[in-house]
Amino acid sequence: MNQAQAEDFVKQIFRDIWEGHDLNKFDQYYHPEIETNLAGKTIGFSEIRLHAEIMKQTWVNTKVVFKDIISNGDNKIAVRFMMSGTKEDQPIAFEMMGIYELKDNKFYRIFGLSNPPMIYSEERKEI
Repeated sequence: MNQAQAEDFVKQIFRDIWEGHDLNKFDQYYHPEIETNLAGKTIGFSEIRLHAEIMKQTWVNTKVVFKDIISNGDNKIAVRFMMSGTKEDQPIAFEMMGIYELKDNKFYRIFGLSNPPMIYSEERKEI
């Protein structure tokens, strides 16, 4: 995937899933064997999807602003972005950097860091 394709791909995923909360497209972007190490915990497809569902129910005015998207020209993309919105009537914002490995043109492995650090809630399965 070249640089322009990587930028379009990543922006479309975030526009559809995380800003638009269109979970009908989730399977289109996330590999069924996905794993991510986020907030110090390894989670898979169903937990990431559940997080997206919870976010759909609790976030409004979600906005993603990309700072950097860098492709290695093959199957890895590094992304740095700011995400903001309102959750339970409180403004929320964080900066995140992720390294995304692709398989079958879907996110397959993700390593992410955020500022402020995300905390994974076992009870609600949310970040």
